[in-house]
Amino acid sequence: MTAPVLAEAVFVVAPAGRPGWRVTHVGAKESVLFRARPDAVQFAHLLAQCERPSYVRVLASEASIEGEWMYEARAGMRFAGPIPDQSCAA
Repeated sequence: MTAPVLAEAVFVVAPAGRPGWRVTHVGAKESVLFRARPDAVQFAHLLAQCERPSYVRVLASEASIEGEWMYEARAGMRFAGPIPDQSCAA
């Protein structure tokens, strides 16, 4: 018997203009705003730990992915790295 496949939660940290940074759970209607980027990233990591399996994705100001971490269902956390830009792929 195989284990059920769990949907992965994705938490995105992105610039929010003047207020600072926002953390959004992909698919949710609302975001949480933070003045400081480190606070937003820390909050996203805390959410991801509680919602395994999950990802934390941090966007740079130009909306490119700066970094991504994966929280596996039964293991620790690992850095998944930035996702290569597919728009330039031949």
